[in-house]
Amino acid sequence: MSNAAAAADYLFIGPLIEQRLRAQIGENVPVEGVEHMAQARDAQDLRELVLYVMWGGDSFAGGEASRARGGESQRVFQRWIVWLRVRNASVANKAARSTRAGPLLSAVHKALAGWTPEGAFRPLLRTQGPAPDYQAASGLYPLAFEINLSL
Repeated sequence: MSNAAAAADYLFIGPLIEQRLRAQIGENVPVEGVEHMAQARDAQDLRELVLYVMWGGDSFAGGEASRARGGESQRVFQRWIVWLRVRNASVANKAARSTRAGPLLSAVHKALAGWTPEGAFRPLLRTQGPAPDYQAASGLYPLAFEINLSL
């Protein structure tokens, strides 16, 4: 069965993840979509906390990409990465970033893992994500999710 929402907008999941995070995490943590990591690493952005939602590409199960021809339906696994950026004004106490990040990462996991976005047939599942990215005054903590869609 083909997914009408994905057929109309291949990246329809991104705005839904952003809405879900705003509703579950609260208004004190901004949520934004980004297209590449340079946007999340912006040194001019002085906000203490930000959640960034980014499409992480997709994969196909069992070589289905080569078998989907002539408009046939195929399963695609989209990967979405939520990056929590924690800015730490105290460069001397880098552990403070992780202390602040831990509870928020748990909240992101709770908000998204197992949640089925409107228009999708299956839930988001946690998957292996990229490594964290630490800068002098900030840390980027990733949580990756995958969703099985039919096109």
